[in-house]
Amino acid sequence: MQSPVSYDLILYILSFLADKSQILYRLALVNREFNQAASKILYAQVILCPSYHHIAPNLKDNGLLTEPSQFISAKLPRYSSFVERLHIAGFLSTRAPPNNKLHAALCKAVQSFTHLQSVSFTPVSYHEDIFVESLKIIQKRSTLEELTVNRSCFDEPNITNPMSSSGLATLGEEDEEQEEQEREPPITKTQLLASFRNLIKLSLHDPTRAILQALIPGWLDALSGTLTDLHLMASHFGNCGSITPGVLRSAIPHLERICSFSIGLSYSLTDQDVFNALSQLPNLNTLRINYYLQNTSPPRFAPLRQLRALTVCHNRPETRRERDGLCKWIRKAVATSPLERLSLEDESESGNETSANLALDPLIDHLVAIHAKRLKVLDMRLSFVGVEKFRFLCSQCTELEEMSLVVDRNALARWSPQRLFVEHGSAMKRLHTATFNVCHSRPTRKDIDDRLAHEMVTSAPNLRQLVVNKRKWEGSWVYTEGGAVEFQVHRIT
Repeated sequence: MQSPVSYDLILYILSFLADKSQILYRLALVNREFNQAASKILYAQVILCPSYHHIAPNLKDNGLLTEPSQFISAKLPRYSSFVERLHIAGFLSTRAPPNNKLHAALCKAVQSFTHLQSVSFTPVSYHEDIFVESLKIIQKRSTLEELTVNRSCFDEPNITNPMSSSGLATLGEEDEEQEEQEREPPITKTQLLASFRNLIKLSLHDPTRAILQALIPGWLDALSGTLTDLHLMASHFGNCGSITPGVLRSAIPHLERICSFSIGLSYSLTDQDVFNALSQLPNLNTLRINYYLQNTSPPRFAPLRQLRALTVCHNRPETRRERDGLCKWIRKAVATSPLERLSLEDESESGNETSANLALDPLIDHLVAIHAKRLKVLDMRLSFVGVEKFRFLCSQCTELEEMSLVVDRNALARWSPQRLFVEHGSAMKRLHTATFNVCHSRPTRKDIDDRLAHEMVTSAPNLRQLVVNKRKWEGSWVYTEGGAVEFQVHRIT
């Protein structure tokens, strides 16, 4: 049955459900037009991320997936042209080809994905040459705009060339020519990466000295006309120690177009090194950076006058000195910035959403005093805010659209005399998403019930999603049985 609605309109409507795969699965069964539109959205991103299996080495393991996967069906001709983003992570087989058939499967898949725009190769375990042939194919894709790689695509240091000492001496001219060809060193993975052009976004995880030498200045010069996002990041078990003050200074002249920049943890870099370099980027509006306590941090940082979004990765402060150091560092970083988005990412291994921690109240004072009229997103989902500062935040930061905090249960509970969010929610007219993790809360404790959740959602005019300790409520306008339209709040999880 042909749909009375055009395919383009169906595709546009379904695009709003891109993160709701179960609904898209059902819509794909309606008719041919819905199936085509739903498939295009479902296969726009293909993820291959095998989980870790702690078992003895299996000589029969061919590296291929044994479970149903989107990656397998994406290679079919009817779906392969839909794939725009390919993400490969997790634990891949470390066996070498031809015993490891994943190499050939990846090449075949990449060859069929003719409209790739974004590629991410960041596995935890892998064979050293797993992506070489795939990168050669991807390098020729004119549609590619984003590339993310880790050490699986870098050359390992001090690897000798196996071709340098091999080959038998021959007397004929043809054999001599063949020997010369055999002695030509193969292209390295670093050289292969440096041949990519027209990238808009480049992310290097745990960059090595070799890849940084290729990046600066040659690769950056080649990408200078298109590159706007550069991310030099550290993985959970890695680091960015190869980024030294000299490396950073040499890169800055080639980053004039950069709007978004990330730099991972490197203990060889001081605050002065980093911010003096960043202040020379005239278009920098988004920054992701690691914080660690330094005794030689300057009293003021070089200004970042275009910075609108800041993400700070840090370890949870255990003492007041560490807490004050973190708050002061963030204040110095954004003192002259038109800040609209602030995110704090706690990288402590022992931290969780509801464990006790020191309140970052000094930071709230600064945000209210300097950035209240501009701040739109505040993501401090693992950072505690005291009751009084929570009241201060809700009443003053009226432009907030999203907020995520750790709060005391007195800030939300119905029996609390404050009932802070319900009282001050009406002032936050733009707030649509609120996430609260209640500290000192037992896993089995229900800190709020459906009735209080309804009061909280309806207290803010545009609040549509509320999450408290991973319990989620959503508000929406619905038709009643009597034909009227009313606002209702339903618990999702």
